[in-house]
Amino acid sequence: MKVSRTTFIQVPEKEQIFQSNLSKFCKEKGYYRACLIQPLLDFPEELGKFFFELASLAFKNRKQKIFNISEELRAEIESSKNILELKEGWEGKGSKGYKIETWRKLESFLINLNRRANLQYTFQLKTPQIYPGTDGGIDLHWKEDNYELFLSIPEEDDDVISYYGDDYGNYVLEGSSDINDVDVILSWLKKLH
Repeated sequence: MKVSRTTFIQVPEKEQIFQSNLSKFCKEKGYYRACLIQPLLDFPEELGKFFFELASLAFKNRKQKIFNISEELRAEIESSKNILELKEGWEGKGSKGYKIETWRKLESFLINLNRRANLQYTFQLKTPQIYPGTDGGIDLHWKEDNYELFLSIPEEDDDVISYYGDDYGNYVLEGSSDINDVDVILSWLKKLH
């Protein structure tokens, strides 16, 4: 009997795959003979591709299960949509309005920053206040007992963020970086958590 890749993929719930090792999964689903006894010579390339995809999905699912944004952060992001109602001239002559693309960039940045803080740096980032910034950009502000951090998401497409942080006496963090290169910020914050 030759087992096709689709035999393995037609399982009812992905969670069962990810919560147990492959041999346990095969036994539970009645694939024991196909997975473990059938000679690998019958389908080595196909099985190898399947195992690679299964491992990739398990790794992605593991990360997704570990990281969930807090209700507080979700609420702050949602309420920040009000910034989009501020049109040109909202703060006097020459002030810019806010674009949905800038807000989406902020939303994506904040979720990714929190995900990386949680998964890569192993700490839970506090929820910032989100404010309308200058020239159509959006600002983030964290104010805690032991530090304060300002971060500005620009309207422009160049994806360069600016930041200023102070831990009230020991170290001042100031600079700019690519929106995806936040290691300096996260390393600094980790020391404070």
